Amino acid sequence: MTICERIISIANSYLVNNNFIQSEEYQGEWLQEKKDAYGWNDAYAMGSWFTEVVWKQAYGPESQEWGQIDRLFNPSPISTHTNFRGSRHFRTGVMPQLGALAIWKNGWHSYMGIVVSVSQDGNLFDMVIAQLENNKIRVNLHFSRQAQMEYKKDGYNLVGFVYPKEI
Repeated sequence: MTICERIISIANSYLVNNNFIQSEEYQGEWLQEKKDAYGWNDAYAMGSWFTEVVWKQAYGPESQEWGQIDRLFNPSPISTHTNFRGSRHFRTGVMPQLGALAIWKNGWHSYMGIVVSVSQDGNLFDMVIAQLENNKIRVNLHFSRQAQMEYKKDGYNLVGFVYPKEI
């Protein structure tokens, strides 16, 4: 199984029992330490926590990529994208690919998810995201996002994608 297939499989597994906040991975020691260090509330960072957990699960703690992922992920999706864009270990771009992080922005608010399907022409993609609802982090599937969109002043705009590195 490729790393992209593992990322998609893990992301989709959270759709079945989608209260991510009660998952063993969310309660893990490394994530609690990172949350304490940054001091960010889940309401602002749940998409970041979710995508980092999925990528780390896919790569595993014994991989060389684990340390890079830990260093590059940030509670802010925009900062995460910037960190990965400046890294020589991972690629970024503007077209969706399976397993990639998709980063969106609307003013100061941003979020990210994991691309789980892409249309043949590469313009539409589905992604799995985590959202805070009633003190639960719900994992949902968002259908048919456009990769190539005009800039909207009062709407979400695609920042870009971070592509997983095959090992």
